[in-house]
Amino acid sequence: SQAQDAVLQIEGLGQVTRPSNQVNDLLPGISLELRQAGLGPVSITVNNDVDKTAQKLGEVIEAINNAIRYSKENSTIERVDDKDGVTNVYGTLAHSRVDERAIESIRKALSDATSTIEGSRVRKFSELGVTTNRDGTFDFDVDKFMEAVSKDPQAAESLISSFADRVGTANGIVAQYTKYQGAIDTAIDANNSENETINDRLARLEKNLAEQEEMYRKLFANLETTMSKLNSSSDALSGMIAGLQS
Repeated sequence: SQAQDAVLQIEGLGQVTRPSNQVNDLLPGISLELRQAGLGPVSITVNNDVDKTAQKLGEVIEAINNAIRYSKENSTIERVDDKDGVTNVYGTLAHSRVDERAIESIRKALSDATSTIEGSRVRKFSELGVTTNRDGTFDFDVDKFMEAVSKDPQAAESLISSFADRVGTANGIVAQYTKYQGAIDTAIDANNSENETINDRLARLEKNLAEQEEMYRKLFANLETTMSKLNSSSDALSGMIAGLQS
């Protein structure tokens, strides 16, 4: 039999055709598998996947925690005592604030996020089980999240969407830092420019030192020649004095 496109009628959209029985581009987050043809109406019930939502939120919180830990581990300044004296060893992020600003922006987005549904029973992320630890990282209580979603799923969705809009959209916090010529690129360019300036200064210092070294070499060479001449003159003078005394 000649293969035919799948045809379905969706209320509000009209007739839709697709080249296969898999339809995943009509309703956000929903994939339809067409199993058999029929003329009667079909009702589809969509339920919240609380377990998957909890898993995804947990992954987001852990990603934020990883960023916080990485920032702390690489922003250290270590004092080192050795035979050459005392030196400071700087972490790779010790001279930059871009990581701290990014993390602070995400913190603020979490604290400012709120449900827009009037009379909602879940309005803050703390009520979704997200709390701050003493070291600045975040803790996620899955059981508390499940309880909050069961009480008011729409409010929970509104709250998470509020945070996602601030952080994950095309103009969100993450994009502002990671996009081309964003805050991270700007910080890297500034750091590279500073390194070039320092390298130029070092090159000029090395050139000046080399020129001074060459000058002193010539001075000492001239001094050595002069001293040699003085020694010869001293020897000749001693000989003359000895001849006069005889």
